[in-house]
Amino acid sequence: MAGIARLEELTWTAVRDLPAERAVLLILSSPIEQHGPHLPLGSDLFQAALVRDRIAQRLASAGRPVVIAPAIPYSTAVLSRTYPGSVSVRARHLVPFLTDVLNSFATNGLRSIVVVSQHIDPPHVLAWEEACRRAADESGARAIEGYERLVFDDLRDDTIAPLLGASSCGDSHAGLFETSVMMLARPHLVDTDLARRLPPVHADFDAELRAARDFHEIGEGLGYTGDPARANPEIGRRLVEHYARKFGDLVEQHLEGADVWERLSVRPLFGG
Repeated sequence: MAGIARLEELTWTAVRDLPAERAVLLILSSPIEQHGPHLPLGSDLFQAALVRDRIAQRLASAGRPVVIAPAIPYSTAVLSRTYPGSVSVRARHLVPFLTDVLNSFATNGLRSIVVVSQHIDPPHVLAWEEACRRAADESGARAIEGYERLVFDDLRDDTIAPLLGASSCGDSHAGLFETSVMMLARPHLVDTDLARRLPPVHADFDAELRAARDFHEIGEGLGYTGDPARANPEIGRRLVEHYARKFGDLVEQHLEGADVWERLSVRPLFGG
C-alpha cells in the first residue's frame, strides 16, 4: 500500500505488509467539548484534522505510507465538563487507556505514531505524553503527541499576532483563533451572526484560566475567551498552514530518528 489509507478500511494483512521502517500512523485526539455558543462541540477535532491532513499529504509525497486511525474523541476537558454535551475523562483513567492503544499498534508493527491534537488543556497533553513514555518502554512505540506546545508558546509571546492581525493575548478558547479556523474547517457549523455579536473576553491563560475551575467563572460564562467577532476564514487558513508547517517539520525529524520532545512537551510549563 502506498499513499494515505484509513485504518478501519484496511484488512489486517494489508497492515501486516506495510514497510514497518517507513509507515506512519496518525491519530487525531481531542475531546467533545463546548466551544462557546457559536461553535460546535467537535471544534478541536475539526481544526486538528486540517493540520493532520496537510501533514499526511506531506509525508505521503515523501514516500511514506500513511495510515489514518479513527479519532479518539474523549479526553480531559476540565473547564468545560459542566456544559451540556461536553465529556471529560479523568487523567488517571485516560493514561492506561491511551498506553494500551499505543502498545496495540506498536506490538503489531506500527511503531511510528503521531498523535495530532491542539486541545490546549494541560491534563490532556500531559496524559498523552505519559502514555507515549510508557508505550516506548513497554512496546518500543515511537510516539509523539500534538502541537499544543507550539500554540502555547505562540499565545504566550504573541508570535501569531501578525497572523491574527491583532494581539493574541487572552485568545485561548473559541475566540478569534478557533473561530477563524472553524470558518475554514466547517463553515456551516459556525453561527457567524452570533459570533459577530459576542463581546471580547480577555482572560490571561496563566493568571486566570489556570486558576479557574470552570469556564462558567470566566467572562459571561458562555465558554469562550478572546474576540470571536473578528474571526474570518483567511486568518484560519494562515493558522492552519502555520501549524501544519511547524508541526510537520518536527514530525519529519521524529520519523528520521530525532528526539523532538523538548519542542513538544508541556511538562516544563505545567509539570505533571
